[in-house]
Parts: sequence; structure tokens; C-alpha cells
Amino acid sequence: MKKLFLTISVALLSMGAFAQSANDFFPGWFQEIKGGAVLTAGETNWKNLVSPNAALALGYQFTPVFGLRGDLSGWNAKGVVGHDE
Repeated sequence: MKKLFLTISVALLSMGAFAQSANDFFPGWFQEIKGGAVLTAGETNWKNLVSPNAALALGYQFTPVFGLRGDLSGWNAKGVVGHDE
């Protein structure tokens, strides 16, 4: 129960709310740092295939509607292929 509460709390805290009216728009640069976990498909127990993931993003907001973002992600992907013994 504690893990579920912690997971929900972190998810709610990580959601940001950004509000601007069209009259107050200021174009500019933004950056993001993201983290999480990745589940790779494979032929073994799913617990052996979960690996950490991190991402860095950089972007520019041109108009209130349009922007451009570049993202680099990865860390340590795990994968296991079954083999004959």
C-alpha cells in the first residue's frame, strides 16, 4: 500500500500545469530532464528485462501553438534471448 501511495504521489507531483493567455506569450527556450523505467520484450521473466531510463530534452517555443523539441534518451537496455542448453 505504501508503494502504491508513493507512486501515485510522485505521478501527481510530476504533472506540471503551464498557463498562458495568447496576449502574454513570450517565445523562448526550454529544457527537460526525465527519468523512468523501460520494459524490453524478451524470452525471460519480465523482472529481468526492466531497466532504468533517462532523457534530456531541449526545445524552443515559436508560437503559442508551435514549438520544436529534440530529445536524447537511454541508459541501460536489458535483453535476453533464449538459448538451447
